[in-house]
Amino acid sequence: PDTIVEEALRFLDFIIEKDHELPRAFFFAVFPKDYTDVVSLLLGGASSIKIPQEDGETEIRGGFGEAILIKGEKFIRRLRDGEELTISDIKLKVFSKSCYEAINRPLKTLITAGLIAQRRKGSILLTEKIQEYIFKRLPSPFKAF
Repeated sequence: PDTIVEEALRFLDFIIEKDHELPRAFFFAVFPKDYTDVVSLLLGGASSIKIPQEDGETEIRGGFGEAILIKGEKFIRRLRDGEELTISDIKLKVFSKSCYEAINRPLKTLITAGLIAQRRKGSILLTEKIQEYIFKRLPSPFKAF
């Protein structure tokens, strides 16, 4: 945990110092049609969305630096911050955050987890397959019945 906490703090400090020089991070919000869309909007949007259509797949891709619209494998155009678009029957809005705003929550969560692990003399598991890990650790909802 000490190494993770120290690295995360150094990285966060660097981002704070250089934030004005770094590219903005682009995200997409789906205008709510139902409860799932509202949850997505509240959680901060997605950095890329793929929408299947009859004539192929349309993708809007964001992340650091730019937001783009892709149809199949073909680049269509760059998207602007604040732009609203409709793909099929899905209405979306492009928004951006500073680099610091985009990464501060996950890093603060990692730092907090590291500090808790230090205090409890534990360790931190870093995995890219977090859903699999969580499902293996949690009891099945069907075991209760």
